[in-house]
Amino acid sequence: MLVHCSGIVGIQLVGSVDAESIEELLSYHFKNPELLKQALTHPSILNESRKTRKAGNDLLATVGDAAVNLAVAVVLYGKSGPLGPFLTSAKGDLTIERSKFVNNDKLAEFFEKTGLKQYLRSAFGQNLTEKSVRILAQTYEAIVGSIFLDSDYDNASGFVRRTMIDE
Repeated sequence: MLVHCSGIVGIQLVGSVDAESIEELLSYHFKNPELLKQALTHPSILNESRKTRKAGNDLLATVGDAAVNLAVAVVLYGKSGPLGPFLTSAKGDLTIERSKFVNNDKLAEFFEKTGLKQYLRSAFGQNLTEKSVRILAQTYEAIVGSIFLDSDYDNASGFVRRTMIDE
């Protein structure tokens, strides 16, 4: 639930995650719904020090970051064809092209397209006007990481292709 108060936009903590509705939006069914809940939990709501946090989405975002980068690189490489631009170009061109997709602004945009923003669990009153892009990007990566850990790379990369590339 979005809350507006004196210029600060926050997302109120919701008690439970409606896994069925979220899975429908993701086109993926979780074997372990706790991974989904963790992916949608920003560390700002946890009353734990950074060293002891276990329920936030930081670690899932790290896994998801790797999966997103790999999935996008594979798609771009595959689209280049046998004599495509990445096979005949200077070293680093694939990395530059991949960075056009994999950056906080784009990842936040792709997260918003999923329709999951309403399910994001974050500290009430957090100033999302300053941090929203980073938080949304991290949550997108965490979702990819949760799909990867719940199943496999194929499902995670399929989600990335559906939400980032197949436009």
